Amino acid sequence: MAPGYQPQIDFGEKWVEIGRLLVRVFFFVAVLGYSRRIYVRASLRQRQDDWREGLAGAFRAFGGVTQRILIDRAGALVIGQDRETGTARIHPHLRCILQGLGRGGLRVPTLPGPHQGQDQVWRRLRQAQRDRQAHV
Repeated sequence: MAPGYQPQIDFGEKWVEIGRLLVRVFFFVAVLGYSRRIYVRASLRQRQDDWREGLAGAFRAFGGVTQRILIDRAGALVIGQDRETGTARIHPHLRCILQGLGRGGLRVPTLPGPHQGQDQVWRRLRQAQRDRQAHV
């Protein structure tokens, strides 16, 4: 896989204490397949706007838009799978987001199985936390 070709994107969630309140925080995570470079963005929801902001932030951080995106079966992004090609049928709103980011022709590859990518996302998140702590 070439550098900058494809990130895997997903959301994870974690309960964190903010002040004295327990709050559920969602983390948008994008990991580039070749370099394993990671982008993480926290939010209080995981709506289509949060996906859009996460993608836009990741592309800004990575310095450009990738050729493909590996996504999980998030209902905000995927409305099904083409039986012949195995590629995702992406939500019309996601298609508009991608066109707005300049990637209307972006290919969305075969979907992983349910929860298949979630362990990888959390592994990358833990690694990013360890890396950040090592630099403090």
